[in-house]
Amino acid sequence: MIIALADHRSLWYNESYLKAKKSKFDIVPDSEIFEHCMELVRLHLGCKISEEQFSVLWERPDVLVKFGVGLKNIYLFFSHASVDYKLEITPENGSQIELRRPHGQLTKFLLIQLLGAPQLFKKASGQWVRGVDFTPSCCIGQSSAVCLELLPRCELPNLRNSFILYKEHEGPFVLERADAAINNSTNMVKTIRLHGFSSIESPEAVTEFLEEYTGKATVSDVQILPPKDGRASAIVEFTHAEYADMIIPLADDRLLWYGILI
Repeated sequence: MIIALADHRSLWYNESYLKAKKSKFDIVPDSEIFEHCMELVRLHLGCKISEEQFSVLWERPDVLVKFGVGLKNIYLFFSHASVDYKLEITPENGSQIELRRPHGQLTKFLLIQLLGAPQLFKKASGQWVRGVDFTPSCCIGQSSAVCLELLPRCELPNLRNSFILYKEHEGPFVLERADAAINNSTNMVKTIRLHGFSSIESPEAVTEFLEEYTGKATVSDVQILPPKDGRASAIVEFTHAEYADMIIPLADDRLLWYGILI
């Protein structure tokens, strides 16, 4: 069923379509040859938000890192809820690698930028089989990078000869825990700052007008709030008449919007 729907481009998200095909083997042979191993590594999944900051969505201690032949494939072994898992990063889903060595710190960080989600396997009956993203809010699939926190005594292989896009930095590097409320909540209050509106165009999907949320506008921001008493119309409040004279005509003509909120 899934393959037929995928062939007809019936499964999509935004502008991306699902591709599906039959696989001959669901079991992965446990016979890889490894050239280098690193123990007691702390795994951080998330995204790089600046040159000096990494936002952590999910993390795991005591991870065993192994490099395959030619150091091309990277394998991350760890346990969760009494189940053994393995993440596999290949040249197809991994791009740039950075070694971060902040001044004044003994800890090193190996940052791997991802082109796609790494493959996840779990141990079942002594065999590696394909697994599903078990992390909260599917953090593995949401992550655009993997950060490996290395102990001072941890020795790295010669990655420069194996990865063209390999860099080393000695500047500041900070791990920041992402806000759990942002990651897990679907009904949180969102704030949109009023500055600009330089590109005002009418959206195409005007039929989906405020079906689940009502809007509240103030002088400094717009908040999207859950509907109250079944009301689905926008609530606009201003403390200065000049803002009302400018914003209300635009709102009446549906020229201000965020997502499906117009």
